[in-house]
Amino acid sequence: MLVEWERGSVQTYPQAAANTRVVGAEIARLLRLVQTKILLKDVHLVGISLGAHISGTCGSLLPGIGRITALDAAGPLFENYPPSIRLDPTDALFVDAIHTDGDDFYKVVMAEGGLGIHHSIGHADFYPNGGHTQPHCNGVMSRTLTDITSGSLQNVQLKKLVACDHELSLDYFAQSILTSHLYTAYACDDDQQGFIDGRCSSTNYMGYDAYKPSTDRKYYLHMSDNRPYRGSHFIATVTVNVSNLVCLRLTLKGANGVAGHIQQPGFKKSCSLSSTQCAMLYSDVPISTLHSLNITWEDNAASHSQVLVHGLTQLTLVNASVSYGDKIYYSCTPVLLGFTLSVTMPLSTQKCTN
Repeated sequence: MLVEWERGSVQTYPQAAANTRVVGAEIARLLRLVQTKILLKDVHLVGISLGAHISGTCGSLLPGIGRITALDAAGPLFENYPPSIRLDPTDALFVDAIHTDGDDFYKVVMAEGGLGIHHSIGHADFYPNGGHTQPHCNGVMSRTLTDITSGSLQNVQLKKLVACDHELSLDYFAQSILTSHLYTAYACDDDQQGFIDGRCSSTNYMGYDAYKPSTDRKYYLHMSDNRPYRGSHFIATVTVNVSNLVCLRLTLKGANGVAGHIQQPGFKKSCSLSSTQCAMLYSDVPISTLHSLNITWEDNAASHSQVLVHGLTQLTLVNASVSYGDKIYYSCTPVLLGFTLSVTMPLSTQKCTN
């Protein structure tokens, strides 16, 4: 069932935001009328932007609704407001949210802000690309700037430019219906930075196949530019023979592609004081069979200090492993690695014996 509320939404934004309460109450009223014919636990409400809060209002007025999916729930006039004003986990038995454009709304005028809510509002909150600045929309911005500089103003669509990240949440959800278990997302230590570093403990599926976790969690994943926007995630673990602060750059090679460290604005690949280093690697294309892991000891401030202070110019890569879905690849033969140099460790599915 599709709810059409154009007359209520084509208003000033504050009025449209206020109208969400009325529309949510009307949907709840309709569901009460048919409640003898349906089970509330089988009702699934899906709302984008203000529609997410409409769904929340409906759920708060009619307890027992099975699921609410929020597609980049609107942020202005809802971010940091009390749960009674916006969607929250008590509004349905399961609330999942996809965040694609969550940032300070007032940066929108600088083409840097977001239209969506950033803080968690459900049992499972998903943050593709950190919840803002989707790769597909970088291309939209580039094409728009080209049209402007070339004088092709008739091709410029301001709404598409401003709302691209926001509305992409709907396409992500649609793609997840077309292909089951399309987007694997990761719950990680320290949220986004933990995802970059590959310190992740559990997974869930973003979109239609999402399920309610035992405790409320935030999930992260990286997206590619073009439909269906899915690439490949790999968690690489390398064991070295020292616990000094060294920085390793990892590049994974497979039968039909290469995976590297995730580049996310505001976050960087961290260096580890532990003898075990982890990283989340990503490729825009699915990689079938993994062949090798290339490792470089980077010449940066952290690594350089080890050479100056400790005279550490060589270390041993004891072993490595790469998890990819339900498969794990191993490299079990120790390899020497010199400062600023690179080595390649072959991978196989045979476990290490030592």
